[in-house]
Parts: sequence; C-alpha cells; structure tokens
Amino acid sequence: MALHLKDGGWAWRGYMPWGGEGTKGNIDQKEGFYGGPELASNDQHPLKGMPTFGENQFPDDELPEMRHLVLEYIDKVTQLGLTISDAISVGLGLDRKEIKRRLLDPAPIQLFRSFKYYGSHGVDSCGIGEHSDFGFLTILSQNATGLQVLSPLKEWVDVPFIPDSYVVNVGDILDRLTLGLYVSPLHRVLTPQPNSDRLSIPFFFDPAWNAEVRPLPLSGERDGETPSSAARERWNRNSTFKDLQGTWGQYLGVKVLKIFPDLSLPDFSAVTRPSGRHLVEIKRDEP
Repeated sequence: MALHLKDGGWAWRGYMPWGGEGTKGNIDQKEGFYGGPELASNDQHPLKGMPTFGENQFPDDELPEMRHLVLEYIDKVTQLGLTISDAISVGLGLDRKEIKRRLLDPAPIQLFRSFKYYGSHGVDSCGIGEHSDFGFLTILSQNATGLQVLSPLKEWVDVPFIPDSYVVNVGDILDRLTLGLYVSPLHRVLTPQPNSDRLSIPFFFDPAWNAEVRPLPLSGERDGETPSSAARERWNRNSTFKDLQGTWGQYLGVKVLKIFPDLSLPDFSAVTRPSGRHLVEIKRDEP
C-alpha cells in the first residue's frame, strides 16, 4: 500500500489494489502493478507532467532486482511491438516503416501491467469481464489458461497457454485504421479455480501521444472501398470511437478523464465516453 497508485501522481505507476478495476459494473477479481518507461524528475521530456509519463514506484528496499527487470522487459517488448508493427505494415501493402512513421514516432506510449487473479468459491463475476482493448496492440504474457476470445460464431473460445510465447491482441484503433481488416475482438478472463491463481502481464503498446489519427493509405480505400457492415456493426457495439481525427493524446485524454479529475482538456467529440474500467482517482502531483 506504500506504493499505491493514488500516491504516484499522473505518472499512473505503482500498486493497483483489489477493487481498483472493474468491467461493466462488476469488480475485476485481481490486483496488480502498473509501470512504464522511467522518466526521472529532472528529465526534460516534452511530455513530462502529462498522464502516463513520469517515475515508477518500485519496492527497491524489498525487491531491489525488480526495477532493472521491469525496465529491461519494457525495452525488449517495445522492440517486439515495433517488429510486429513493421509486419502489419507489410501485410497491408505499405512500406515496412509506414505504421511506425505515422503512429509510433517519436515513441509509442508503453503501459506495463502485471495482474494476479485469485481463485475463490462463490464468485460469479469474471476475472475481467467482456471488453475490447482501446488502443493499438496488447502484447500479453501469461502463466496459465483463463483468457477467452469471442469467436465469429459468437462462442467463447479458450486462448491456449503456450509457455514462452506471447498473445498479441488487436485494439480498437488498429481495427478502425485498417477498415476492419484487423479485428479488435471481445475477450474476457475467467476466474481461476479455487486455491489457484493466474499471473498475467499485458503490455499496452499504443500510438505516440502526438500521433495524428487518420486513416491508413490502404489500396482498397483509394478504390472507394468502405468497411464491411460487420465491421461497422462491431465498431458501433464495442468501440467508443466516432471519428478518426486529431491526435492520440486527445483520444487517451478523454478515455482517462475519470481517473485524473484534475485533468483539464478541450472538448473532443471523436471519443464518446471516458473509461469506466479504472476505479482509482489519481490527483496531480503537488508542485
């Protein structure tokens, strides 16, 4: 509790207690740790002081090795995210670095999370309820089964646990930017069996704060192709995006408004509502 999120300021780093996140009115059955790339107090980063940028809260006295391991992990999974982005560019018929140039330069937003789910008797809600991810890519490491995805046949399907592998999940903005060619799926996490637990390490790999959000130059779009009716139906049902405009920071700003009550941003109509997932309010750092 000495590393509680609410004491870490807008950097949004530290311990996320049981009850700190929820899905559609239900409390998620987990606790966790939030981290990200280290931005020291004397660093002159242009986005210093904005949400998600700042210093981590690590238990340096109790676990001195944790800081190095997490920061090294963030760096290596970021490189994996860039490699996956290059592959997506090629798959869409674009230049290999097109997505990186358009969305990820000078640096993607990198949100490290580590969650522990506990099994218990008499719990009806999921570890995490049904939802789609808001951003670009989620790169997930897990130590057990529990993740499920909704198939095109509207059936919940177990995502296999394969040791030493990652699950890569498409987020809502990548779905929209590719006219639905890459699908942002509904997914959930089941509560573990009693007397067991599950460790999950999702890495949210999102566009740069100042990235311009505009459609990718797909060949089909130039030929007048429009998203399929299935894609439009999926966006209307699952996504909080209305339009592709502005910068990613504007999208993220609306999404986190409930978390950061001191945050003052101009109106931005492309996102319909803030996130209801995060239940801990974060006050701005004192000067």
